[in-house]
Amino acid sequence: MLIKWLLNLTCMSRLLGILSVIATTANAASANNPVMINVDENAPPFMYLQNGRAAGIYPRIITEAFRRMNIPVKVNAMPWKRALAEAKSGRAGIAGLYWTEERARYFDFSDPLLTEKVLIFVRNDSAFPFMAMNDLRGKKLATISGWVYGNEFDKARASGLFATDPNVNDELNFEKLIRRRVDAVIAIESSGQAAITSKNLGSVVSALKQPLSSLQTYLAFSKGSNGALLRGFNDTLKSMSADHTLAKLTSEPSGP
Repeated sequence: MLIKWLLNLTCMSRLLGILSVIATTANAASANNPVMINVDENAPPFMYLQNGRAAGIYPRIITEAFRRMNIPVKVNAMPWKRALAEAKSGRAGIAGLYWTEERARYFDFSDPLLTEKVLIFVRNDSAFPFMAMNDLRGKKLATISGWVYGNEFDKARASGLFATDPNVNDELNFEKLIRRRVDAVIAIESSGQAAITSKNLGSVVSALKQPLSSLQTYLAFSKGSNGALLRGFNDTLKSMSADHTLAKLTSEPSGP
């Protein structure tokens, strides 16, 4: 009986410890001190700045998840490099982030939010075949400043296989493509198509058939800072997927 009592006491102590961590996180995130999460201000339909506030798919997912967790949250849209710097320093979390080996050294990641397909957009009159990274040799590619596009692409870029022209948004990248200042634009499928539609470039620009990559996106916090919060978020994300809320939030129309 004594051994059984001690085992029950040990299990209860562990449970209380876990609940204490979660309670501490919730208490720390009060209405006056919410959890801060950054997103990119220039990546519609996923995340963007609209009328001074963060909008798009990722802010919707984050807001609903934290509402269910009963934890106050504030999602801020800002330039991606600043969002990364604040997240790395521990001043905020970051959503819509791709996993890389380097980032795994200083970020803890949630379960995946979405999978984004990254495409290569070209002028119709100067398309080229693409099946492997080596087909980009010698090209000049427009990218988003501070973004990564998968380990294979990043290693090829670092090796000098091709040149990149980083800019702040897809619209500027497509302007450079039209003026023949770059050979192609690297963009998420939805974001690239939205830019093409907004600039009425459908008869001039299209995506190559073979995708560059398919990358999962995550919510992340600086290493070791919010483990209990991420575990709670992962559980909530599962429930949102099970009741189809996640599918609804990702299919709702978005765009500035």
